[in-house]
Order: sequence, then C-alpha cells, then structure tokens
Amino acid sequence: MRPKLLFSIILFLLAVLAAWYWFRVADSDEARIRRTIEQLAEALNKTPGESAAAGLIKVKVVSDSFADPADITIGEYVNGSFSHENLTGRAMQYRSLTEQAKVAVADIRIKLVAPDKAQCSFGGKFSGRTKSGLSHEEVNDLDATLVKKDNRWKIQEIRFQKVLH
Repeated sequence: MRPKLLFSIILFLLAVLAAWYWFRVADSDEARIRRTIEQLAEALNKTPGESAAAGLIKVKVVSDSFADPADITIGEYVNGSFSHENLTGRAMQYRSLTEQAKVAVADIRIKLVAPDKAQCSFGGKFSGRTKSGLSHEEVNDLDATLVKKDNRWKIQEIRFQKVLH
C-alpha cells in the first residue's frame, strides 16, 4: 500500500474516533452536568485584588448555573427558594464581603433519572477569608438535582447531605 494512502486512512480513522469521542463522551449529558458543577465552583472562587469586571462575569456564571427558581439549603448560609435576581444579589453580596475564597469539588457522581433530570452528589471544600479578616474552612458533601432547560443543565435544588452522628 502506498504511504500516502495509508496515512490518509489512518488520519480518517483518527478523525472518526475523535468525532465519536466528542459526541458520545465529551459532550454527553454527564459531561455537561460535570462542567456545570465545576464552572459553578470556579465562579465562586475569588482572589485578592480581583477586578470588578471579572467579578461580574463570575456572578453571571453563578446565576446562570441555577434554574429559576432554585432551592438552596447550604447550612446556615443560604436557605430558601431563589430567583435569578435573588441569586445575583446574593452572589454580589458574597463577593463584596469576601477577600479571598477557594471552592473545589471532587468525586462528582451523576445519575440521570429522566432525559431532562439528573441527581448529582459530590464533595465540596470551601476555604476563604472575609474582608474583616475572619478565616473559614469547611468540607461538606452535597446533593443536587439538575434539570435540562434549553439544552443546558441547571441546578434546581442543592443542599448539604444529612450526616448522621
């Protein structure tokens, strides 16, 4: 077989494999849900001296990560049903009171319960410092229910897992 033809066949097979990977793995509902959770965690991060423009972009990502309305039960910090407007205000308040924050997620487990609904649980870690100098670090497991709206996965409900002591 001629080298150019062999190279063309191999290149074609690699292209087919890449397309299959993109449509079946990288862009699967599970991958999209994982990205939603990871992008939310990234948007909740804040570095000292972060620009106002970067902060506004992150506030929009936070708001866009949730369905409207969304039920949020995060300990004593945030409890209730929130519209996008409420979430935007809360996210701006969080950023105005926070000097530095690092939010990380791990061990994301996803279960599709319907074509447009999923259950997700994951570990979350927060460490940060307020502008008044108070430091806080916390690790919790969280449960979330996500719904697919306009081909995007959004968090409809999120809460700390109940831990029996």
